[in-house]
Amino acid sequence: MNIKIQNTEDKVGLALFTLGIIFLLYTSYIGLFKLGVWIDEIYTLVLTTLPFDESFFIILNDVHPFLYYLILRIFYNIFLLFGFDNITVIGKFVSLIPFYLLGILCITKIKNNFGLLTAGLFFLCLCSMPRLMIYAIEVRMYSWALFFVTASLIYAYEIVKNPSSKNWLIFTVLTILSCYTHYFASISSFAIYIVFLAYILRKNKSLLKNWIISSCIVILSYIPWIFTVIFQISIYEKDFWIAPITKRTVFSYIYFVLSPANDLVRGNELVTPTIIGTLCLFAFIFLIYKYHDEFTLDTLFVFVIVPIIGIIISLTLRPFFHPRYFIPVLGCLWMAFSILLSKSFSDKRIFIPILCMILFIGVVGAVDFNNLHEIDVESTEVESNYLINNIGSGNIVISNDENVNIFPLRYYIPNNQFIALNSNNTSIESSINQSHIIDRINKGSSVYYLDSSQDKIQSISNEGYQLEEIPINTNTFEYRIYKIINPMK
Repeated sequence: MNIKIQNTEDKVGLALFTLGIIFLLYTSYIGLFKLGVWIDEIYTLVLTTLPFDESFFIILNDVHPFLYYLILRIFYNIFLLFGFDNITVIGKFVSLIPFYLLGILCITKIKNNFGLLTAGLFFLCLCSMPRLMIYAIEVRMYSWALFFVTASLIYAYEIVKNPSSKNWLIFTVLTILSCYTHYFASISSFAIYIVFLAYILRKNKSLLKNWIISSCIVILSYIPWIFTVIFQISIYEKDFWIAPITKRTVFSYIYFVLSPANDLVRGNELVTPTIIGTLCLFAFIFLIYKYHDEFTLDTLFVFVIVPIIGIIISLTLRPFFHPRYFIPVLGCLWMAFSILLSKSFSDKRIFIPILCMILFIGVVGAVDFNNLHEIDVESTEVESNYLINNIGSGNIVISNDENVNIFPLRYYIPNNQFIALNSNNTSIESSINQSHIIDRINKGSSVYYLDSSQDKIQSISNEGYQLEEIPINTNTFEYRIYKIINPMK
């Protein structure tokens, strides 16, 4: 990799790229050395440590494709070969990898196509703009979805410059990987293909044949998963958790993307307007008005198509779009922004104030990111200490539901026997009266019961069991814990 500094513009670009590295190293330090997770990450981590056949069955019932889980499992097994088994650190590390890969693309493909200034601006935005630091270390599929979609966009541009078979192949493979990583990465890739088709029909119809071939390959590659998608939709059709979309929700999307993240948006929280977010929006609009070109407009169309599709589905079928589903396509947004801002370099009255605003958002965002992550760190520590102190290890834990509580329990106190009441074990008695459970009880294991709905408490008492409720000293739990005093009654 040869970086030639030819002018002041290149020097500024290299400095900005270096700043991006500093932000990414800061994010990496927070993620790898201050461990904190929330329930979705716990789900991912436990799923990775389960036997493959069991985990794959659970994935089929999830609302996401399987590729990310496979990537994490591969890295987990590699680390195990070297004797390292801290699944939380491994998960954070795997989530960070796409940002380092994007850094490589910035200093190679983007630098070659748009110059070092654009490459430096883009990497700085990727590593410091709102929400991206959070998702860089979240043990979910969003950082990989961001990488695959952004890399797809980069290679779509490569094809325009050099429509070689190699570039078409890479573009097609990246699209397939996107589709198997997250459903909104699929929609993002669909947007890229549609916008690319519009370009081809306008400017270069010779690319149409290969576009059709590429599209057919992607569609054919996705057919094996279509039946799973239909199955997943049928499972969650009636009880998906996303709230209905309103005007306030749509307005909130703008500030989710442009305002420093001073709150966690994991449920149906709305992001309130901020002054800095509004200034960033005005700066963006101004840059589009003054410096737009065909590629930046196409790239922005790709970005805009994604929430439009999400909102249409949400309004016509059922709520389907959440702000975090922006993450896969945010690379497209900041790519357009970086190109536009780099064009203003000769006019320091425009370039310097907007760059200062971006740096301010990054610094404020870094502080907010650390503060928000501390919430997860503290919650993780509280829950871990509570469960270890009150349940410990080597015991039997029965849950009132097959899906409730099992994942956090397996994460915090893995060295226990977990049983879920289901069609096979409909009562405490049927759960306990198994030879291996009786043997463990006779050897000193205690029996605990976790209940999230209180609908089985009376029936347990009717079975003749005595329950002692263990006081919960934290509001992070959504269930009650009981110790069964007389498991052998």
